[in-house]
Amino acid sequence: MYRFEAERQQHIAQYGSFLYCPERDVLCSYMEDTWKTGCRCSRRPCVLEDPEYISLKKRQEETVAQRSAAEKRYREEEKDAAPIRMQSKSWEVLQEEKIRRLEEESRQAYRRNRPRVGEAKLHEAIMMRRELRRRKEERII
Repeated sequence: MYRFEAERQQHIAQYGSFLYCPERDVLCSYMEDTWKTGCRCSRRPCVLEDPEYISLKKRQEETVAQRSAAEKRYREEEKDAAPIRMQSKSWEVLQEEKIRRLEEESRQAYRRNRPRVGEAKLHEAIMMRRELRRRKEERII
């Protein structure tokens, strides 16, 4: 695979990675060519001196700065906002939803030829509906 495997192993032992460039103190994928051809890095100019790379890094830093500033503003606005009142469903509405869900599960169980499961779900839905009706009647009187 590599013609210069001994040098590569020595480089790994010394620097911890075969991609580490000791001249620039950076990991560089072009260092892999060193172990195939025996020549030093084939990248000219160096990645750190490349104008495209420099502009890309600059844009990345600007983006990070903008996002952190936006996040800071958002947290400040969120802290100043009034708390939202809890708007939950009533017990009766929740029970009706559970009953409908159990009835639908019962229908699906019957369709899948699972009558015992369907009967159990339907029985539970009937008992819940009875309890709901009893509570509604008690409140009216």
